[in-house]
Amino acid sequence: MHMLETNAAERDYFERANKHGKAVWRRIVRVTTGSLPTWAEVLTGRVSVVGRKVATTEVVTVESATDEHAQAIGPTPEKVESLREFLARRRAEQEASQAALEAAGADDDDDVLNALADD
Repeated sequence: MHMLETNAAERDYFERANKHGKAVWRRIVRVTTGSLPTWAEVLTGRVSVVGRKVATTEVVTVESATDEHAQAIGPTPEKVESLREFLARRRAEQEASQAALEAAGADDDDDVLNALADD
């Protein structure tokens, strides 16, 4: 039996939380204790009866969603190479822009110095 199974205060807190709060609570408790009390477990394939129609609800757990998304957004050699090329282009653009600013700044300084020398 889980250590929080009979804790009425924790169960009340959990039941009052919205779905995001419940998800965070489940994750913290699972990480710190290794499991969940039965009243906090996610039910998959839960069936609810409304009148004569039966509706099935599928619940996706955080772990399965995370695994799928990690594969979708994981770095691939193509993505890494594309990022390197982008960064090299960006670096070259910044260097060219900086060189143009320095050249323009040098000309401006000369004009200012020349005007001061004339006075």
